[in-house]
Amino acid sequence: MYTFAATKAGYAKLWDAAKVLPAHAQAALSAATRINEHRLADFNPVEARTGVPWYMVGCLLYRESSLNFNTYLGNGQPLDRVTTEVPKGRGPFSSFEAGAVDALEHEGMAGIAPGDWTIERVLYWCERFNGQGYFSHGNSPYLWSWTDQYHGGKFTSDGVYDASVWDQQGGIVAILKQMEANGLARFTREPKGPPVTTVPTTTVTVPQVNFAQIETALKTVAGFLPMLSGFLPPPIGEIATIGLPIIENGLNLAAELQSGSGSFNVVIAKHLRTLADQLDPPK
Repeated sequence: MYTFAATKAGYAKLWDAAKVLPAHAQAALSAATRINEHRLADFNPVEARTGVPWYMVGCLLYRESSLNFNTYLGNGQPLDRVTTEVPKGRGPFSSFEAGAVDALEHEGMAGIAPGDWTIERVLYWCERFNGQGYFSHGNSPYLWSWTDQYHGGKFTSDGVYDASVWDQQGGIVAILKQMEANGLARFTREPKGPPVTTVPTTTVTVPQVNFAQIETALKTVAGFLPMLSGFLPPPIGEIATIGLPIIENGLNLAAELQSGSGSFNVVIAKHLRTLADQLDPPK
């Protein structure tokens, strides 16, 4: 069983692409008009009891029995006898409404919230109502006949598919397209998904470094340290002596950064390792 979640994007894409073939546009509009004429008396009561949109009930009846209200919605067989085709063993029923409610409840459509009946969900359940066997062959004529999204092929009986047969009856999409184009019905759409939140980037301005000034200052300090270490008593003098190689390492770092000879991170890491070895020589 193909789920709605797995197929809704495909239905959305096909619906957006589908166009009613000009040769069938008037017939599709005629079917749409007939369905609309029975809205109040026949289809609205079914919608009120099941939640299934009136136009969907009408399209299903059109496909099953060419809008014969003396037939069972589930397979087009007469209302006054027990069904012998899938679904078998249903009925008899006293009215079209009773039979339609039974068929929709039997298929699991009753109880879906009215706001959830998007056009994608309508198409999914219409195809599931007829059977999902066309997923292995091509677009179902039950939905796409009379549109440019139907390319032939039909189940001529339960489980028997013939790729050479063309379904001559109008598909549900052609009728719904004409309903929408002529203001007979409005359809909602599945949301595209949660909006993508863009995290604003923070631009950090790195101040320009005057390497020449840094180099001059370090050389000045390096020149004073040996003399300073001789005048200071221990252990302060020894500390001043330790600072000399650190200053020299800083001079090398400044020169290498200024030359641009390597990645900033790599250069810094190399000199930090050198500095660590000077402060704590390997044993």
